[in-house]
Amino acid sequence: MELEVKKTYHENGNIECIEYITDGIKYHKDIPAEYWYYENGQLEEVYYYNKEGKWHREDGPTIMFYNRKGDLTYKKYYLNGEEITDEFKIMIIDGLKTKNNSNVSNNLNISNILNISNDQNVKIGKNRKIIILD
Repeated sequence: MELEVKKTYHENGNIECIEYITDGIKYHKDIPAEYWYYENGQLEEVYYYNKEGKWHREDGPTIMFYNRKGDLTYKKYYLNGEEITDEFKIMIIDGLKTKNNSNVSNNLNISNILNISNDQNVKIGKNRKIIILD
């Protein structure tokens, strides 16, 4: 795997954008692949991508916007490029934590989230897979 880091700068010399490109695709395995900064150096926007270059994150928001004070002001959720707006699905993506507060959703069969409707009964199995009950 070849990792390339692209950086652009504001006129004042502060960093404007950092992009991680893996094998020609905007993607990084462990961190967001795209960061944007205000001219004062404060983080402005963050984007996660999957190996296909689509917006994707399984353990939290995919896109985050911050104000100039550093407060999170907006977030969006995507799985494999598909926007997730259903509150129940967002709770699954964003809310599954173990007792030590580390996220366990990367062990989930996350693709099942897209097939869950609000009127279905759901449980999380021993192997952290989502089980849709009849």
